[in-house]
Amino acid sequence: LSNDKVLIARLQESGLPQGQRPIGDFFVISSGAQPETGQLGTEIWINTAVTYDDDESKHQRTINRNHISVVHRTPRLLLVAIRAPGFTYDVLVGHAPNINNQERYTKRTATWWNSLDGILAKRATPKAPMIALMDANAQIAGHTGPGIGPHNQAKGKENASSYYLRRFAAKHNMSLPQTYEENHHGEWPRQAGSSNDGRTWARPAGEGRTTYHRIDYIMVDSTLLNGTSTWTSKYELLRESEDHWAVHGEITMQAPPRGAEARQSTIRCGRGYDKAGTNDTDKIETFKKELRDYEHPAYAVDVHAHQRYIDQYVLYAARKAFPMPRKRGPKADYMSQATW
Repeated sequence: LSNDKVLIARLQESGLPQGQRPIGDFFVISSGAQPETGQLGTEIWINTAVTYDDDESKHQRTINRNHISVVHRTPRLLLVAIRAPGFTYDVLVGHAPNINNQERYTKRTATWWNSLDGILAKRATPKAPMIALMDANAQIAGHTGPGIGPHNQAKGKENASSYYLRRFAAKHNMSLPQTYEENHHGEWPRQAGSSNDGRTWARPAGEGRTTYHRIDYIMVDSTLLNGTSTWTSKYELLRESEDHWAVHGEITMQAPPRGAEARQSTIRCGRGYDKAGTNDTDKIETFKKELRDYEHPAYAVDVHAHQRYIDQYVLYAARKAFPMPRKRGPKADYMSQATW
């Protein structure tokens, strides 16, 4: 994980007690296993050494444990709020119950998914973008809708978990990048036998056969979808047989300027420009060129921040293309009256 510069990772079925601890570059939070059986247990690993800023950024900031708070935890779930400068996100890591034809398992699955609404209501900042890393135990088959595309859908019928997964995505404005061809890039690294079918789990089917399924997902706030890429890899370190593939995601985020940065941005834009210069053809072309160079904020930025960026940039471009003429006052006398 450190070598790959992973910022946030999710592990499941750790079997460890509830708590938090440093491991290498990571700050690890454990939800705790079931006390009666020692089973389950979900963990979130947050890298405190790798920067979340762009390589060209002047900041190069990292997340530390003071930026992290646990909102809710159960043996199958962790909800964590991260409030670092320029990085305000909630991270949900979950392991949904498996489902089969027995009624008690179906009820258990429904109860778990239905409980998420109440848990997410505890968020201190409900409008903060959310990222979910989840073993949903659910395949998407034959359905598209809010946040769900047609890419690599399973054949056959969906189970109850699939229904709850789709409902969760729609209700909480989440998108599944793995279901969009332009976002998902299959198995990596490419090699003989590599798959692009989105598989994340292998199940022995008897007689030496294996069936493959997509049941693990990275889900992102829908405003982050266009900046998200996903792929899978075989990341099992302790098993020789196929089991789960790791699902990787790379998300491009952009935070609106705050504090001193916002004030500097406003000052740089200025408000004065020469309105008479707007009749000058050459200056108009300069203005158009400046507008073409505008870099849009990422979709993580809310619509009000988008508007502020646009307003400020247009003013900046106008000031650069139509500079105000310098005002010159009357010339001072060469010799003062006192000298005479």
